[in-house]
Amino acid sequence: QVITVENEDLVATDFEVAPFSMDCMLFDDFDSDDFELRVSTNGSCDASTILVVVDPFASPTDPDDQGNRTKTFTYTVSDACGFNESYSTTVTFTDCCINLVLPAATIGCTGTQSNITVNLPPGSPDITQLTFMLTNTNDPSDTQKQDQNNVFIFGKNSPSVNYDIVVTAFDPSVILCGPVTRLTGCTARPAIAGRVFNEEFVSIEDVEVELMNTEIPMSMTNIDGEYVFEELTEAEYTVTPHKENEPANGVTTLDLVVLAQHVLKINELSTPYKLIAADVNMDQVVDIRDMLELRQLILFAIDDFTINDSWRFIDANYIFPDPQNPWIEAIPSARTMELGASVSQVDFVAVKIGDLDCSARTKTNFNTLEERSDETLVLTAHDKTIMAGTKFEVALSPSAKVNLSAAQFTIDFDPTLADFNSISSEAIGINESNVNKMYASEGLVPFAWSIPTDKELTTTSEMVLSFTAKKDLTIAELFQLDSELTPALAFTSQGKQYDVQLNIQGASTNIASHTVVLHQNQPNPFLTNTIIGFEVDSAQPVSLAIFDIDGKLLYTRDVDANNGYNSIQVSSKEIAQRGVMFYQLNTADYSVTKKMIILE
Repeated sequence: QVITVENEDLVATDFEVAPFSMDCMLFDDFDSDDFELRVSTNGSCDASTILVVVDPFASPTDPDDQGNRTKTFTYTVSDACGFNESYSTTVTFTDCCINLVLPAATIGCTGTQSNITVNLPPGSPDITQLTFMLTNTNDPSDTQKQDQNNVFIFGKNSPSVNYDIVVTAFDPSVILCGPVTRLTGCTARPAIAGRVFNEEFVSIEDVEVELMNTEIPMSMTNIDGEYVFEELTEAEYTVTPHKENEPANGVTTLDLVVLAQHVLKINELSTPYKLIAADVNMDQVVDIRDMLELRQLILFAIDDFTINDSWRFIDANYIFPDPQNPWIEAIPSARTMELGASVSQVDFVAVKIGDLDCSARTKTNFNTLEERSDETLVLTAHDKTIMAGTKFEVALSPSAKVNLSAAQFTIDFDPTLADFNSISSEAIGINESNVNKMYASEGLVPFAWSIPTDKELTTTSEMVLSFTAKKDLTIAELFQLDSELTPALAFTSQGKQYDVQLNIQGASTNIASHTVVLHQNQPNPFLTNTIIGFEVDSAQPVSLAIFDIDGKLLYTRDVDANNGYNSIQVSSKEIAQRGVMFYQLNTADYSVTKKMIILE
């Protein structure tokens, strides 16, 4: 590109620079240095003072439908005699994008699931480099997701509308241009479909949905809480959901706090769904009897609700006549309808019994729930040597001041070393009702404590565990606090959550085989991050290794550990596999291994 400037008696002549074109392969490298500047003058001003400056920052454009891109450069002409004007020139780069031509097609219907497969003509980019999105031409907010590389799965009620198909590239080096293909929609055939979600609209998967009194196989909700019955005939149907597993899912001592606040009218439950969840014994009254049964479940004194189901389901269209008294009339747990020629949408609200903060784990909310435990409550004890036959006590206290309303964990001890006797605390009112000794012979004692409002605990607020030694032992080798039965958690009355860890200070070194204590990772199982706590009797280098069940090494990390309690955070992103894993802590003369689970 040549720019010629002429200056005659301080008045510029016409010197516009004509646009020109070049191949797109030069687009990235072409800049203002590629202009050739020629200056001449017919005037009285000294030609040596004429200056032409090209702005190095051009204005590029995206490819148009013909695959052309442009860069517009601005340049300024000035001289010592006062002349100063700006001009611009445009450079066009051709053949900058791949012309993608999509074959015209019509969306096909199968029951309630409409789908379209995009087949590309020869010479098109690799389908794996592309992503597709369908947009309703009449409603831009209506988009259809891409289920596979080039297949769209439509919703339950695919309307008879037109869609534009928009294609972008995963690979930024693949630039697409060309016309948009318009597709014609269709209306699905008779079917029943819907979604199951909780009151916070979190999808609930693995719910069995049945069409009662028919031989039609049940439908199981997917990760999005969706179910569907296709190819139905016009008739009357009754839709009923069921989910009976994991009664303790989402049930914690925080729910006991919320229940107590409601019973004492400190902070009453605000929705009919929470009231139904709180009515554990199904007597249509929320009172202390519900709290007692919920505590038994947390302590593993019972493994299921005595009367209630694990989950209850309510027709999402149902409006409670009195939200503060959801039992004023029969609550619809199913819906009966006459199915005509169209698709019927039947949604249900899922209520996890005993779960008053919607903390029941689902595949949808797992990340969110893990983020609640972003702090750790460390309970500290002091190590000492105990002689066989001795009845002794271990005092636990917080490592720092904290306000709490609830706590829970499993006291996991070695039953060959000692018998568990009792637990007590004058500071926070703990007694035998706060533990379950049913599994004490196996070395497991679940613990649960809760009060309606927060209490300030200091480093002198002690919880005392009583044991009787069977053999010579140290406190450090006897027990740990983990989630073997009851998850190790603590809460404030406002719902702030802590993971609970045990730190035994001054670990004794007179038993060489127990100079390292490895704790159960928290949380376990986990989806994104977990904390692995351990104790060593002196500052030393340690190595953490994680293996799959076949013994393949997946992760290793070396750290310089301090004397006493230490922890290492591990992200699932650092480990290539999912499922059951083994983690091993190694020192110069000791190795200990535990098991953990990484969820899909």
